[in-house]
Amino acid sequence: MPLASTQIDDALERQGDDPWIALLSLQHATMNGGVPIRLARNPSGNIVSNGVTFAASYFELELPSDDEQPATAQISIMNVDGEIGRTLETLNGPIDCTIYVVLASDPNTYGREFYKFKLRNVQWDALVASGEISQAQITNNRWPKYQVTPKYFSHLFA
Repeated sequence: MPLASTQIDDALERQGDDPWIALLSLQHATMNGGVPIRLARNPSGNIVSNGVTFAASYFELELPSDDEQPATAQISIMNVDGEIGRTLETLNGPIDCTIYVVLASDPNTYGREFYKFKLRNVQWDALVASGEISQAQITNNRWPKYQVTPKYFSHLFA
């Protein structure tokens, strides 16, 4: 059963025998040769989830809420060696972002998943890279997507 955002926020803050771990995947066509950067908020080591390795890292994550507002989250990633800041400086446009929340004992089962988010409004300095993670607003999409014209529905006009 998926967890509510408030349950996840509380669980990520707690220490215990079987903690919840946030997994973060960042991808952009020109970043890292198109290979996603995968991070696990786990101080004790890397996490392998569904055959994919997430590197141990520390980041602050404020997850999207369950209310009816547009889904947005805030993230701050440590920029200790400056590599994240240098990478972000070279990018144009938003970065694809996926967040998974898993138990340390069962990293292959997602307690919660946040798909199709974009990392925008990124700022960085010597210590921290931060930004806003949000989903596209469906109200900005054209409706209907296609008009009934011979271009899209030629069989109707035969």
